[in-house]
Amino acid sequence: MPTPTLAQPRRLADLLASGDLDLLDGEVRRLCDLEAGPTAQYAAAVTECATYAAWEAAGQPGDYPAWLDSLPEPFLRGVLALAADAAVNEVRALRMIAACSATLRAVATQIGH
Repeated sequence: MPTPTLAQPRRLADLLASGDLDLLDGEVRRLCDLEAGPTAQYAAAVTECATYAAWEAAGQPGDYPAWLDSLPEPFLRGVLALAADAAVNEVRALRMIAACSATLRAVATQIGH
């Protein structure tokens, strides 16, 4: 008997590049185990806006989809998880973001030492 194959999750980079918040909202709900509603919608919108703003802040290197493809999928999932957490507890999410930012800066500092 053949084993049914499960649909693979859509890559976040593809969903973010599409600009389709409905598709992104569905993936947010699946990844973060959320019900449909404002928390998932907020996380989808924040993630999309944040990644686009980061691309702009980086000087728009290449086109947006290619730039998104340069980011590791686990990193994009982390951004999405932080955005979902911010919908529930903004203060905690901001503390985690500050810690993540400091850690990434420290990694950048250690590279080349």
